[in-house]
Amino acid sequence: MNEQELQEKIKNLEQKIGEINYRFESDTQTLWIECKETRNIFHSYLFANMLCVDLHETGDDLLEKKQGEELIHFYEDLGNYYEKIIVIGFHAAYALMRESCHFISLMKEKGYIKSDKPNRTLGLSGTEFIKKTEKDRLTQYEDYVKAYYDFFENEHIPLFKVIIKERIYHSFYYFNVQLKCILTEINNQIILFMLNKKNKEIHHLHVNQPNELAGVIKKYFEDLRCKNRVKHVLQEEKYFLTDFLQMLNIDDSTIKNKFYSLLQSSYNSIEIEELAFLYLKEREKIKKRPISGGFFLFKFGDKWYVINQEKLNIHEIKEEELESFLLREYQEKLKKELTVFLSKKESN
Repeated sequence: MNEQELQEKIKNLEQKIGEINYRFESDTQTLWIECKETRNIFHSYLFANMLCVDLHETGDDLLEKKQGEELIHFYEDLGNYYEKIIVIGFHAAYALMRESCHFISLMKEKGYIKSDKPNRTLGLSGTEFIKKTEKDRLTQYEDYVKAYYDFFENEHIPLFKVIIKERIYHSFYYFNVQLKCILTEINNQIILFMLNKKNKEIHHLHVNQPNELAGVIKKYFEDLRCKNRVKHVLQEEKYFLTDFLQMLNIDDSTIKNKFYSLLQSSYNSIEIEELAFLYLKEREKIKKRPISGGFFLFKFGDKWYVINQEKLNIHEIKEEELESFLLREYQEKLKKELTVFLSKKESN
């Protein structure tokens, strides 16, 4: 629904119930309505095949009977527009029926029944009201929703980090770019909308079966990865690598820059970030050790790196060459110290 269509619907509603304040979030089709006369605030949003209506804030006064009825008609019209099941929350129904102790019976007269069965996957408490004729459709897409939540809860993809988990949407970083995913149903088809940081749609994914959902998202991520690989572009090429080095207490910019140059001879920027990300995710796999004499040893990928803290230098070493390399470094260090000691002795 665009802003102009909504304004027309709000204008018609105001003519029936009085002045309204409203806010519309087009990315999630979320609508906040405040009846200025009573101060009741209602909140509606789309989720899968449902239009959910909740009471956000109780007003100072009761709604008039006509106001409650017109609001129900408004949401039913909205549901028809989106072709969604109307799901009215317990407290919203109570407010719409003027807080009557008989509000359940009053809702029943309007064709609504209480769902009475909690559904954790769909986020239903069992106290919501739905049209009696739509009861069987309520759990139609439950398996898709479960697969959707499971993906964002359990998936460990390199460069993928979930930052917000909401019923309406999930926000996450992929390749250091913030994206938002919204699950909805259109014409009996589950669709995942991908939005950018500005809430503009950049892609949509069709899901035919619940067990295909994770694969569909992974395929989309792999396509993004390939595009970035071809372009060899990341917004911040050292985003996860910086965190990895920070975890090792490596702060010197000279060493960090030299280390990155060494890595570039073996990996592209995407592969470097993916490796760093995996180490951050599975820290027990990090192999590191300070060595007496001012050396620090750690592994990244299939190679070892030795930092000479005195010289502010870093070397890439094969595992079979570690012993001989460190012996040479020690010998050079001891030789230098001995030379200094002897020169001081002769001067005395």
